[in-house]
Amino acid sequence: RLRRAVAVLARTGHVSEAALIRCAQIEAGRAIESAGADDARATLCYYFWEDEGRAELMRAAGLKARLRRRIPDPSGRLSAALLILAALISAAAIVLAAGRWIYALYALPLGWALGSALICRVYPRFVRPNSLLRMQVERVPDSARTLVTLPVLLSVPARADEMLEKMEALGCLERDENIDFLLLGDFRDGAQAHERDDDEILNRARAGVARLNAKVGREKYYYLQRAREYRAQDDRWMGRNRKRGAMVALNRLLLGEDGAAADFAAESAAAPRLAGRYAYVVTLDEDTRCLPGTVQRLLGAMLHPLNRARRDAQGRRRGYAVLQPAMQLTARAVQTGYAACMYGAGGVDGYPFSISDFYQDMSGRGDFAGKGIYEVRAFYEATKGRLNDDAILSHDLIEGILSGAGFLNDVALYDGCPTRLQADLLRLHRWTRGDWQLLPALFSRLGLDGLDRLKIIGNLLRSLYAPALLLMLLHALWADAQGAFMAALLIAFREPLLSLLHGGAQAWRRALLSLAVLPQTALCMLDAVLRTLWRLLVSQKHLMEWVPAADAAQVVRDVRLPGRVAAILALPGALRPFWLPAALALAGLFWVGAGRADDLAERDAHCAPKLDPASLAL
Repeated sequence: RLRRAVAVLARTGHVSEAALIRCAQIEAGRAIESAGADDARATLCYYFWEDEGRAELMRAAGLKARLRRRIPDPSGRLSAALLILAALISAAAIVLAAGRWIYALYALPLGWALGSALICRVYPRFVRPNSLLRMQVERVPDSARTLVTLPVLLSVPARADEMLEKMEALGCLERDENIDFLLLGDFRDGAQAHERDDDEILNRARAGVARLNAKVGREKYYYLQRAREYRAQDDRWMGRNRKRGAMVALNRLLLGEDGAAADFAAESAAAPRLAGRYAYVVTLDEDTRCLPGTVQRLLGAMLHPLNRARRDAQGRRRGYAVLQPAMQLTARAVQTGYAACMYGAGGVDGYPFSISDFYQDMSGRGDFAGKGIYEVRAFYEATKGRLNDDAILSHDLIEGILSGAGFLNDVALYDGCPTRLQADLLRLHRWTRGDWQLLPALFSRLGLDGLDRLKIIGNLLRSLYAPALLLMLLHALWADAQGAFMAALLIAFREPLLSLLHGGAQAWRRALLSLAVLPQTALCMLDAVLRTLWRLLVSQKHLMEWVPAADAAQVVRDVRLPGRVAAILALPGALRPFWLPAALALAGLFWVGAGRADDLAERDAHCAPKLDPASLAL
């Protein structure tokens, strides 16, 4: 990448590559001699890769060529303006198509969905994926020891066995002695500090870790467990601050802070051997998988001098404290027809490629989704004491904003997905509650800029999309608003329409199934939003309510009622001859939607029948 960058600069400035390299060496030498200068300025790659460095190099070489910026919008103002403008234009177009101002009630969430889809479809034609440079790490140095961490809720003894098996699967092919693995446990919520099966969970986890270490002949696997603390608002005993609290306690321990081992009162035997030993942490979810060599690739990106978290001579933050890789599905995760329809086929792509991400490509900033690598000291110091206790459920986004997150678009981790509608709705409900609990951060003094706030607002608007779309469809049927009905349908099928030439049948099946289960999704989102607002503004209770994905997958409920209610509400449109086909088709779709989703969830992904309009609506 650097060789290509040098060639482009030389061709643009009509000068030889050797002359540019000599000039960059002189500038790097001056940076080395300058006290307090940004360390990255002492490297040649700064002058060939960074926009500021390239501008300095061209000035030093006496060249006046106009350079194309690698990061078009480092301040984030243009990115925010584009998203806002696209959303407002889309919302205005929806209102004009509907022909009545009353539909402005639904226009903003729908406009955000349509505008974001348009922007993300168009901008890659003008902006290349912003790939980060990486070091090639063949052996992890002692100064960059890395701890791969699985923060999990050990609700029953069998979960301890399951998580130990997954941890062994992650580490069995890892031969580097400076990469170790940690099971970071919390107990399930309880009515008292010590529950009946706590001791069995601890004993199984301890014995399992000892067995794994005996296999490899060294201490490669570790286990820490926090005890419950009493939360007065809920009158329950639980792990303080959930996963965020566990990771904060781990960071304190790794940095060698006094008293940090006391946070792991239930099991802290490994604490003295972990303290002060690791500079980087790779945090994964319980169903996350990574290929051999992925940790080295993640670490190689963190170690590159242009990516390291630092401050420049003017005190501005540079680099990244945390890097989020691309997330893809494992083939094994797509077990049912429902998962295959909603999330795709999954599997490992054997060819290297870079994935576009709007925020990273435009502004050089990514989002943190809870799975990735971070530098312990930089991450901890950037977030220490800045978030309220017992109030942040979805902490990944805000922590990534505060610490400086980057998107590593050419390295992938592999994740699972819900295999049926009920589990999907429970996950959406939890995510939506977490997003709305960040509402106070919009008005706090955390130092967020416009783009940071827009990321949070975008999540809030996305959670209102399903209720707005359902209400607009039903309102249009009742009010005889043909334009509004057609606009709502076009928005519901925006993804296959925007990828008409290369989307294939899969995009249409996904959009059709999403429309079929729209009543269930809308009720789920609305319940999460209203429940969170009540808890934030009135009760202050149950803010940390959380059900792990594994436990949510075991919940079995009948989710057909919202679809049947929505089907009945669509029938008044059949009283007008013009609306009879549309009203009956929409009512039939809503009536059978959840049942069809359950039917797909019972079928293997490879033998599930194709989803077509006839199988849903008739």
